[in-house]
Amino acid sequence: MSDFPHYFSLGFIKIAYLDVFVHILFIIALCGIYTFKSVRLIATYAACFVLGYLITFILSAFGIINAPAKLLPFLLPLTTIIVSVSNFFLKKNAFTNKYSPHNYRYFLALAGGLLHGLDFPAVLGSALESDKLFLPVLAFNMGILSALILTISFLLITAFILTYLLRVNIREWNLILSGACAGISIYIIMNAFFYTLVLK
Repeated sequence: MSDFPHYFSLGFIKIAYLDVFVHILFIIALCGIYTFKSVRLIATYAACFVLGYLITFILSAFGIINAPAKLLPFLLPLTTIIVSVSNFFLKKNAFTNKYSPHNYRYFLALAGGLLHGLDFPAVLGSALESDKLFLPVLAFNMGILSALILTISFLLITAFILTYLLRVNIREWNLILSGACAGISIYIIMNAFFYTLVLK
């Protein structure tokens, strides 16, 4: 069990730390516009994301499918842009100051999870070549889930402070957050495109 903390921290860092901001951006765009009133909805979206990433993570980790390494730097931020743009079209319920559930967002969460899951196994590196694969995969994914819960909790607290204590309109918070996520994602794509040209 001595390797458990190591792989747990790798999974946690993959979501929570800013050097891999592309993953957390998707979670922010997907869940950050909601408040505590929509906690069940957020949990469902997060579950769809986790289901998607687990599918491709397992398939990729065991070599059943190969991740399109050259395309991922462009595809991953693109998922955030799509979710951010879809946020602009959400309409809040005037009486409850929250957004109603939309079925298409379940598919966005699942599709995002499927794509983002392709990027996770590469972090495990040589551990994937070992016969004892269960412990690294378990610890790594527990780290990811812990970071995901922590991130969503932080988003809910932030939304509570802004929309309840500071009385910021939830629609305005949506536009600010979604616009920021889309803008950062566009920058990430442009940066990846620039490095691709430089490497060539």
